[in-house]
Formats: sequence, structure tokens, C-alpha cells
Amino acid sequence: MKVDDIAIVATNKGVRHPIGTKVIVKIMGNPEIDDRPYYCQAYDGKTCYWYGESELKEVKNDAH
Repeated sequence: MKVDDIAIVATNKGVRHPIGTKVIVKIMGNPEIDDRPYYCQAYDGKTCYWYGESELKEVKNDAH
């Protein structure tokens, strides 16, 4: 994934968006050294959290 990609939250670990929440990748760290390299904002909101690759499911061909 890259900045501005849209994803769906796939797991509910800790204090983050609920499963199924649509999010936008705002910042991407280095996945080789960061456990959670994706900083994502809720699509219809302002809350942001860091996510790992396994915690997100990328949405393909979504118009945003």
C-alpha cells in the first residue's frame, strides 16, 4: 500500500478503529523496520492510528 490508498480495518487489536472501518493511508513508514508502518485516518472522520500490513485489507478500484 501507499499514501492515499484506501483500506478496511481487518482486526481489532487495542484501541483503534473498529473492524470494517474504511481508512485512508496518510503516512507510510518503512515496513522493514516498523511493525505498524501505515498511519491511517478514518475515511469519514478525523481519528488516526498506526496499522501493520496484517491489520488492513486494501480496497481495490475504489473511487475517492
